[in-house]
Parts: sequence; C-alpha cells; structure tokens
Amino acid sequence: MDLIERELFFVVLEHGWKFWTNVRLNMKLKRMNIQGQNMYVVHV
Repeated sequence: MDLIERELFFVVLEHGWKFWTNVRLNMKLKRMNIQGQNMYVVHV
C-alpha cells in the first residue's frame, strides 16, 4: 500500500463504511487529481 491508501484505510476505520462508499464513488476524480489526493483525504 502507498501512503494515500494507508491514509484512506485509517480514515475508514475512523468514519466507517458509509464514508468509504463515498470515497469509492469519488475515486475516478481522485485519480484525475493525483497531487490533490492527500488534501482530498483530509478534507472529506
């Protein structure tokens, strides 16, 4: 796992499955904005 995936994993532990579902829905957008992924994880 890279750093982004690890951060997503820990956020999922904190916020639960509903949050993870929302992240998955936005994964395509995240791939288009690689430099902003870290900020995206923090802001969501």
